[in-house]
Amino acid sequence: MMLQLALRTLGFLMSVKARFSGRFAAQITHRRVIEIAVDGGGAAHHFVIANRRVSNRTGCVSAPDVSLVFDSQWQAVCTLLSPRLPDRLLQGLNDETIKLQGDGLLLLWFMGLAHQVYPVLRAPRLPQTPPDSYVSHTASESVSRRIPRLGVATEIDPTLTDALAARAKLRMMRGSAGEPLPPF
Repeated sequence: MMLQLALRTLGFLMSVKARFSGRFAAQITHRRVIEIAVDGGGAAHHFVIANRRVSNRTGCVSAPDVSLVFDSQWQAVCTLLSPRLPDRLLQGLNDETIKLQGDGLLLLWFMGLAHQVYPVLRAPRLPQTPPDSYVSHTASESVSRRIPRLGVATEIDPTLTDALAARAKLRMMRGSAGEPLPPF
């Protein structure tokens, strides 16, 4: 029951997004049939993607392009709604509790479309700003001890011959020094 509700909601949101988002509709140009089912004749749902539209129906289809079959409805709901969806899919495929029939890349493409409609995956955490506003270097602040401070180098160390040879090949350095540039 919960799986059918989640898949119907996903299908409805994908069909609405395909109608109102040209960017989303541009990704669904070819006819594809993706089926998600439960083993043993349980819940089954398939998505038909064709002509820049998405339609969804309950039940099995005779020849889907991709078929994803779970052992139980609970596993399907937990996997499809998990923020760790790729990890759980791979774990289920390795344990053979999830069966994949068809093109796996097409399944990843479909999951990418589903993620655009229903972003289950967590957004990356933004780095936190330092506790004190860091405008200039002061040794007394707590953050400044973690920032290495090096002196300014105006020239390359003459003992680094490889670095000097690489610098001599750079056109920008030669042009700014007033040296003649070789033709292109």
